[in-house]
Amino acid sequence: MKKFLQVLLVLAIVGGCLYYFFGRPVKADLPESDNYTPVVSHYSYDALTTDEAREVYEKIERNAYKQPDKDRELCSFDDVDETQFYLGFKAFRDDHPDAFWLSMGYSRTGLKVTSCNVLSRYPKEELKEMKDDFKTNLEEFLDSVPGGLSDEELEEYTHDYLMDCCEYDDEALHDYETLEDETSERLMIAGSAYGALNGKAVCEGYAEAYQLLLNRVGVDCVVIQGTAEKPENYFFYEPTHAWNAVKNGSTWQMTDVTWDDGQSDIRRYYNLSIAEMMEDHDARAIDMDTVHYSMFFGLVGDGNLFLPA
Repeated sequence: MKKFLQVLLVLAIVGGCLYYFFGRPVKADLPESDNYTPVVSHYSYDALTTDEAREVYEKIERNAYKQPDKDRELCSFDDVDETQFYLGFKAFRDDHPDAFWLSMGYSRTGLKVTSCNVLSRYPKEELKEMKDDFKTNLEEFLDSVPGGLSDEELEEYTHDYLMDCCEYDDEALHDYETLEDETSERLMIAGSAYGALNGKAVCEGYAEAYQLLLNRVGVDCVVIQGTAEKPENYFFYEPTHAWNAVKNGSTWQMTDVTWDDGQSDIRRYYNLSIAEMMEDHDARAIDMDTVHYSMFFGLVGDGNLFLPA
């Protein structure tokens, strides 16, 4: 019996070491506030309905924050269903707006996909510099937040902070509309939290930054994607659009920082009810995102949505 317990102990130690070095997630190493406990979002992970998609998410979580290799690859998946790979990747990005460098890739033999890959958009040294800048910008935000604010006050402070530090990147919007390939890097940056905290973004960048900043000060916030009508007297407009849902107590409310930043009324699209926001926003997702949204948001027949409890 004693020998059996000793074997079990050795196996446990070996297993723990293997998990430590090969299995545990590499953390984002994001700064934290002394005054507020961060929210860790797993809404999209919890919405995944297949083991395969969850395994994709978990493997990305273990590898996303490592240094990319010479081919910029962070991890790959053989014999995985492409839809499940997409859903796992999309769910991870939904829950981790800080991982601004991730992209999807596919290896093919002829028309057949032989593996799905998670890549870094940037080479190792450039990515390190970008991560350092990103961390500095996030620290500046956290250092600026007064202590003792309520959730409602944190929302208002973060909303105004983001509008002060970021402006709409109309050049990136022009590139999006004209689909100029040589400007794709600007588009990728403008559509990320990194771009927003660096001072220029389009709607997706605003929305990802708002989620990230609020999550770091302990407020539940997620990104909503869909379409929107052009607001009156608004010069910047994207037919596809992104905004946020913020949890106030047990209720989700909608905020569109991008549109608030483009109008004189900076509270026009702040903490609206779902019904109010849906007057000119439509959370009905497009293409493959329809699958994801039907899981995450529980779309009902008229295209409106309800959010997770």
